[in-house]
Amino acid sequence: MGHAFETKGEPIEPDIMSVGQLQAGDENRTGQEAVGDSRPDSPGQDNILFIGPDDYAGELEDSPPHFLVVDDEEAVGQVIIELLDTRGFKADWASTPTEALSRLAEKEYDTVITDLRMPGMDGIELARLVKESHPHTPIILNTGHGTLDSAIEALRSEFQDYIKKPFSTTELFGAVDRALERRRLTLLNRHYQETLEQINDVVTAVSQGKDSQEVFELIDDTLGGVLPVDRIAVALLDEDVGVDTLEVKFVGGERLSSITKGYRARIRKSSTLWTVAEKKKARIIRNLKRFMEGTASSSEETRILVQEGALSSLTVPLIVSDRCIGFMFLSSDKEDSYTRQHAQFLHATAGQLASTIEKSNLIFRLGKTNEDLVHFQSELRRHNAALEQKVQERTRDLIETQDTAVFSLAKLAESRDYETGLHLERMRNFVRALALQLQESEKHKSYIDDHYVADIFRSAPLHDIGKVGIQDSILLKPGKLTPEEFEIMKTHASIGGETLAAADSKLRGESFLRMGKEIAFHHHEKWNGTGYPEGLKGEEIPLSARIVALADVYDALRMKRVYKPAFPHEKARDIIISEREKHFDPDIVDAFLAAEDDFLTIHHQYMEPGEMEETETA
Repeated sequence: MGHAFETKGEPIEPDIMSVGQLQAGDENRTGQEAVGDSRPDSPGQDNILFIGPDDYAGELEDSPPHFLVVDDEEAVGQVIIELLDTRGFKADWASTPTEALSRLAEKEYDTVITDLRMPGMDGIELARLVKESHPHTPIILNTGHGTLDSAIEALRSEFQDYIKKPFSTTELFGAVDRALERRRLTLLNRHYQETLEQINDVVTAVSQGKDSQEVFELIDDTLGGVLPVDRIAVALLDEDVGVDTLEVKFVGGERLSSITKGYRARIRKSSTLWTVAEKKKARIIRNLKRFMEGTASSSEETRILVQEGALSSLTVPLIVSDRCIGFMFLSSDKEDSYTRQHAQFLHATAGQLASTIEKSNLIFRLGKTNEDLVHFQSELRRHNAALEQKVQERTRDLIETQDTAVFSLAKLAESRDYETGLHLERMRNFVRALALQLQESEKHKSYIDDHYVADIFRSAPLHDIGKVGIQDSILLKPGKLTPEEFEIMKTHASIGGETLAAADSKLRGESFLRMGKEIAFHHHEKWNGTGYPEGLKGEEIPLSARIVALADVYDALRMKRVYKPAFPHEKARDIIISEREKHFDPDIVDAFLAAEDDFLTIHHQYMEPGEMEETETA
């Protein structure tokens, strides 16, 4: 059963569950299966990893989260560390902010949990200093002296969450999970930006090459700065001899090898290299020596590499028009040097290299006769068309990835409220229906184009993203908020708007986050100027925010809440009509009335499960 720990006169009370029970219930929380599918007949599935373009799943390398707990009372710190240990998390304790800053200077922590009142420096000042040196580290405020003023100060400063002693394990783990998810998303975004910059450097270098050999040399020069590589080789399949025959076209890296240009080899169909070509997946061998010792039929090339000191390798296929034309081989003299992110990066680089090689080979094969020139032009057009299609597919995939990331962030905010993901689906479809209706009007058709409709559909789920900055005791309160609590709740509009404005400022050119910023800031403004946060009036309010305002109110009216029943469509419509030129833009009210059937269809399509049961019972 749970036990309470006295600290500063106030107990910390875990949920009614022992530490042992917590461990039993959470034993699988941190376990992550490796991405990729090791070949069934290969030795040591943990030693070989096959990874395809769809296998990355946006994950960073897994390791237990590491926390820094800062509290001047050791008993409090040890209780938190013990609870974190039940989740498989690591934690260190610092008794003072000065000691905490010293520890942060020596190592990176995933989250800091700090007390508010401590001798000398307080928790708020510590948070400001931590953010200066570790801007991506979430900070949770833990205090037994919480007041409304301290909560507001915490949420306005550098803290991501706020828990008040005495807290339960549920409250602690809720704050911890939210902090870890925020750090994961932040690091993932930073990883993608860095990877894209590195890929751009390599692609730029490749584009400067005049022929295959020069391209190989440029890639050799560039890859050494971004990947762990002691040896690099490019080998192409010799289609004139057979699809299973390789010829090395280039070797490079810091280490000399007896495998040189012109070296030829056969690929056995039972080998893992055949799997790379057949499945078009990257292959990571974490320990070459163990791979060779566990495989009686390992290749001569593997034996040569091990003798020369190589301990791990990364291999990616060179793919053109869904056809493998060869491979890029990297090896390192260190064990387990390559990660999923290295494979992802090399996949992108290898695609550009394969296209360049194919173009170079086309020119060589086709010669200079008029007939060959015509054929070459046709082949080049076909190849360019294939590349263009690939670019369109990649662009579409990128947009879908952005949409998924944005929707996931919005769901993260909604998960702390009574709303569900279905609310976000209804919202963005309501908003699109209104935008399409306005697009047909003379007044708005020159402003609302298809691009605008797509952007508002993508941006609408971000309208309440600022709720991540509102503490649970206010956000989840079942009753009416006090005036002071409502003032805190209203800050979610500014929190969301400022967050998206900061993200938008990092991007170049036009971004749908610009519209998301407008929506987050202003979707609680009213046509007559009585809304918040700025009290804008009429067309001073951005059109996107005016559209979302009506959609949000309609959905709130239709949904059951602890303080109200679900209203039928007719009553919701009457309320919206009554708020014409008060809360809502009259043009948008007209668009809503014209799109009533669409609203009914969307509401039914994304109906809440409980609402479905009530409807079926009725």
